[in-house]
Amino acid sequence: MFFRLFLFLQSVILMILFLNLVHDYAFPGSWQGQQMRVSSKKQETILLRKLKLCFVSYRRSTMWFLNRILSIAAILLLTSRRAQYLQRALTAILNHHPVTSSITHFQKIDIPIIISQDGNDLEVMRVAKNFCSSIFPSKGISCHYIQNFSLGDDSFNQKKMYERISNHYKFSLDHSFSTLFEKSQLSEPKQIVILEEDLLIAKDFFEYFVSMIPLLESDETLLSVSAWNDNGQIGLVKDARRLLRTDFFPGLGWMLHRRTWNDIRSQWPSIYWDDWLRHYSIKRGFQSIRPEISRTYHIGIEGGASGSGNRKKMLTKIKLNDEYVPWCKTDLSYLAPSQFFENYMQKVNNAKEESSLVEALQVVKNRNTRLIYTSADDFANIARKLNIWQDKRGSYRTAYRNIIELRPFGKYLLYIVPK
Repeated sequence: MFFRLFLFLQSVILMILFLNLVHDYAFPGSWQGQQMRVSSKKQETILLRKLKLCFVSYRRSTMWFLNRILSIAAILLLTSRRAQYLQRALTAILNHHPVTSSITHFQKIDIPIIISQDGNDLEVMRVAKNFCSSIFPSKGISCHYIQNFSLGDDSFNQKKMYERISNHYKFSLDHSFSTLFEKSQLSEPKQIVILEEDLLIAKDFFEYFVSMIPLLESDETLLSVSAWNDNGQIGLVKDARRLLRTDFFPGLGWMLHRRTWNDIRSQWPSIYWDDWLRHYSIKRGFQSIRPEISRTYHIGIEGGASGSGNRKKMLTKIKLNDEYVPWCKTDLSYLAPSQFFENYMQKVNNAKEESSLVEALQVVKNRNTRLIYTSADDFANIARKLNIWQDKRGSYRTAYRNIIELRPFGKYLLYIVPK
């Protein structure tokens, strides 16, 4: 909505300038036209020259404004020891970056990339530096490479992995929000979009996050904007344009505001940062924005910290969005806290209520359905049968007001609602 308003105002300004030039040409007796008492042919040449300058000025002002707005965001990619995944992740960023994208309505703005390596793996360093010093700059994309050695380079066993990850996050966010841009022509970012080396991004990933900047800036009840739906498996999701608020911090491709980082950095845990952030979010009453269809896809089957068999199985079934949504042309005002609550609860209450999963699965083939759960054990049993996440870490995954939703047959919504 913000960008649509800006482009409208710019169009009005351009039209005024154009009409002014036409007036000068048609009525040379005007105050400005008196300076154009020359031959008709020369007058036309002067007019065309001024008209060209008008369009150049308009384009420059547009680009200045968008660069100024988008310079408050940067992409931070954390990497460690898996060069094969890093190569794929950076290639996806290159392909979908606004500078290289084939999308015509989205301005080709340089959103900087920050690659933060934990440790000293030589192959990871080679891939990162090749992209940062050669590939990205050759396309007009700014890139910064940093390394974290605060825990040395010899504690990559599984027992120490979570400690390293938490430490690396703090190091990377501190540098990205402060010291990294001190000598750069770019402004220090007010928002950082965080990725990891084993995440691929969707084609509309950049526009999705850019469109959410005004909301994250203005809505202080938001902890983050995420690209991820934990229950977004193929066959359980449908609407690529649908966004929701959630009480559960999703992670896996998420945008954080500087003010939030300033609030939490001194409390940042030494281990299990994501679970800590989820409990912190619920304690403070924060929420996140998430899409129905994920804008990231997890490929890190080998060598990562999240290596349990069931987790791998769940992650590989997530659907990566393949439809380009013009987010900057989309009205996102419905995501405001009170408006979202009112609209969402109305949809839930309008759904047909059922008390058993068997009956609900029959009804949801033809209309939205509401299934009641009576306890944590009851929900776990329902979730197990539907093959969605059943764990509760402060809140159920994807939940809004303890309501979890999915599309069991890919069309109508099943709301799983507490009694």
